[in-house]
Amino acid sequence: MLERLQVYVEDNESWREFQKGNVSLSLELMRKIRVSEAQFDVDFFRRGLQFFRVRAIELPLSPYIQWELQFHILSAQYGETILVADLTNAKDDHLLWDSRDFLLFDEFAVLIHDYDSSGVLLGGWVCKDEQLVKRYSNLAEKMTLVSLPLAVFMNDHPSRLGA
Repeated sequence: MLERLQVYVEDNESWREFQKGNVSLSLELMRKIRVSEAQFDVDFFRRGLQFFRVRAIELPLSPYIQWELQFHILSAQYGETILVADLTNAKDDHLLWDSRDFLLFDEFAVLIHDYDSSGVLLGGWVCKDEQLVKRYSNLAEKMTLVSLPLAVFMNDHPSRLGA
């Protein structure tokens, strides 16, 4: 999975509290939300599946990204592999810079997300066209090569949120 935007419109109680400046409550809600999703993770991993997420970021981190990285820290504790690609200086590389969010399914299909400029999800589509799937597979590989594990990124860019 690649997440490219720096701001999304979220219908999430934790995000709403974060936006109001209630960081402690936001983090508490985040933990409760993540715990409630844990059984899905157990079922997913028991079936032998893996979940890799590449989170593209640009410095300085947007408030949304600062909040979201805290959620990713929790998700990593539940078995997700989360990589962070710093694209701050990747403006010359159009493959990286102009990429869309997507979810790749073992190189047989890709779910491409469509967002408006403010981060509202407009929809998405599943594609099984071999050439397009190959293009997204190549993008996933390239993004992975320019990424760091979440823990390494957080060590270099410590959070001021205190999660």
